[in-house]
Amino acid sequence: MAATTISVEQDQFSCSVCLEVLRDPVTIPCGHSYCLDCIEDYWNRVKQKSQYSCPQCRQVFNPKPLLSRNTVLGEVVEKFQQTGSQGAVQHLTNPTEVKCSICKGRQSKAVKSCLVCLDSYCASHLKVHEERHHGKTHRLIPATDELRARLCPQHDKVVRLYCRTDQLSVCSQCVRERHMGHDCVSVAHERTEQQKKLRESSMKSLQKLNDTEKELRYIIKYIKVSVFTKAAVEESERIFSRLIRSIEKQSCEVKELIRVQERAAVSQAEELLEKVQRETAELKRSEEELEKLCHTEDHLSISLPEVEVFYVVSGVLNVEPAGTTVIHVNNYNDIGFDQNTANPYLSFSNGQREVTTHLEPQPYPDHPDRFTSWAQVLCRAGMAGRCYWEVEWSGKGGVSIGVCYKNISRNRGGSDSKIGHNTKSWSLDCSHSICSFQHNKESVSIATPSSNRIGVYLDFRGGALSFYSVSDTMVLLQKIKTTFNQPVYPGFWVGLGSTLKLRSL
Repeated sequence: MAATTISVEQDQFSCSVCLEVLRDPVTIPCGHSYCLDCIEDYWNRVKQKSQYSCPQCRQVFNPKPLLSRNTVLGEVVEKFQQTGSQGAVQHLTNPTEVKCSICKGRQSKAVKSCLVCLDSYCASHLKVHEERHHGKTHRLIPATDELRARLCPQHDKVVRLYCRTDQLSVCSQCVRERHMGHDCVSVAHERTEQQKKLRESSMKSLQKLNDTEKELRYIIKYIKVSVFTKAAVEESERIFSRLIRSIEKQSCEVKELIRVQERAAVSQAEELLEKVQRETAELKRSEEELEKLCHTEDHLSISLPEVEVFYVVSGVLNVEPAGTTVIHVNNYNDIGFDQNTANPYLSFSNGQREVTTHLEPQPYPDHPDRFTSWAQVLCRAGMAGRCYWEVEWSGKGGVSIGVCYKNISRNRGGSDSKIGHNTKSWSLDCSHSICSFQHNKESVSIATPSSNRIGVYLDFRGGALSFYSVSDTMVLLQKIKTTFNQPVYPGFWVGLGSTLKLRSL
C-alpha cells in the first residue's frame, strides 16, 4: 500500500519565541510548545518570580511548571526536517523564490537562511554548512531575502521580541542591556494583539457611521413632517372645538339619566329592605334547627326538619342577615359545576346538573385548572360559612364526594391529585358494596350502610365537616373536626359508568 503523505507547514513546528523550528521541544500546561532554552530564558526575565505565564495565550502558572522534553513532538519535528530536506526542489521554478547564496551559475532554491552567516542555502549546501559549523550556535530560519531587515542593527541578532514599554522591536541582547524589566512579548503575539485592536477600532468606526446615518435620516424625516405641522395644528383646533360642544351636550343628558336612575334605585332598595327583614327572621329559625342537628352525637336515624331555601341577595344592597346563614348550595347564584376544572372524560347533562364518565374524551379547551389524571370536577364557588348540599349518584363505577382547597394539584401523577388523598382535601368514597372516609391517603371504613343520596354539612368557622346518608331519614356516616385555613370547594370523582347529580332541595 502506498505511503500516506500528510501536508504540513513549517510554522506548525516553530517556536513562537525564536520563530525557528522547535529545538528540544517542551509543552507547558496550557498546551503550547516552545524550545526548552527559549521558555527558560523568557521566564528568567519576568519581574514577579511567582507569576509564570505563557508567551502566547498569557495563561498564568503558579508555581513554575516543571519542564520535560516532549519526546513524541521532538521525533515528529526531526522527521519533518528530514522530509523537508529530501523533498526540497533543487532548481528554481519561480523568479521570486529565494536563491542559494553559494551556488555558482544556475542558482538552486534556498531552503534555509543562517542568521549568523547571513547566507541562504539550498539543500546540498545546507548539509555542507551543518557539517562545517557542527556544534556551533548557527541558527537557521526559513529561507528569506530580508535577512538584514530581520536583524537588530546594533547586535546583528534576529529581532524576535517587542518591548511594549518602549514600543520597539528588539533582540534578546537588547532586552538584557536596555529593556530589562520591561513588558516584552514575542513579535508574533504583538502582531496578533495589534490586529485585534485594529478590528475593534474598525467596528467602532462602522457603528459610529451607522449612528450618523440614522441621525441623518431622522433629520430628513423631521424636515418633511414640519412642513405639514401648521395645517395639522389648525385642523386639530377645529376637531377639538366640535368635540367640546358634543361633550357638553352629552354631559347634560347623562346628568338627567343619573337622576332618573337614582330615584328608581332608592325605590327598589326600600322594597328590597322590607323583603330582607322578613327573610332574616325565617333564617334565624332555620339556623337554630340545623345547629342542634349538627352538634348531635347520636349515630341513629334523625329527622331533618324541612329547611326553607334562601337566595343570596345581590344587586343594589349588600346585606348579610344577622346570625348564622344556612345556604343550600344548589340554589346559590354562583354554585354549580366549574367546567374549566372537569377532566376531559367527563360530560355534563340535565342543564349542567349531572356529570358522567365516558370512555371517549370531550373536546374541552386547555385550561390550567383542569384535572388531567383523575375523572374529577369542582364547583364554581368556595365555601367559608355554614353550608349544606346534597348529591345523588347511580351506576356501578362508584363516586367520591368531598371538599378541597382551590390550590389542589390538577395534573400530578399517582394518587397525589385525587380528592381525599392529600392534605388539601377530604372525601367520602361510595360504591354499592363499601363506604369509606379518605384524607391524606388515610382511610376510615364506615360500617353504616349508605344510600345513593349523600348530604354534606360544612361548618367552616367551627372546623366541622359531616357526611349523611339521606333517605326518609338522615344517618350520620362520618364527622370530622379540623381547621380550615382557606375556603373549600365541593369536589367529586366519578367512576367509569357512573353518574353524579347535584340535587335541588
